[in-house]
Amino acid sequence: MTNRRTRFATVLAASAAVLAMPLTATAASAATTAAVSPGTLSLCSDGSYSTQVEFPDRGGFSTFVVPAGQCHDTTGLSSAGIEPITVVGLTDGGQRFQVGKGSFNASKGGIVKSYGTPGDAWAMTPQV
Repeated sequence: MTNRRTRFATVLAASAAVLAMPLTATAASAATTAAVSPGTLSLCSDGSYSTQVEFPDRGGFSTFVVPAGQCHDTTGLSSAGIEPITVVGLTDGGQRFQVGKGSFNASKGGIVKSYGTPGDAWAMTPQV
């Protein structure tokens, strides 16, 4: 009888651990989509390629290139209002391609996330 209880307890504990895994992943995902501070652009390369954000109205200024699977915050941004941004992808061979366009308001800050593959790339840009 004790052996059966021990096995049941072990199975129950293992099941609880498996069920908790998606909750942990969800909490981690929520942390990457939390609001950012004013003056900050958070870029996450969630696709299979590196990503960079260009600010055409800033004379060629762009964020660091963020490798696939990573995020990076560019801080200290300020502007008089809403400005255009271009999300650019980079292949492993260094080929650049446009992922998407959007707008950024430094007074609110924002998050850019890239997805997909170089052949099927897309991005979410800040809601301004």
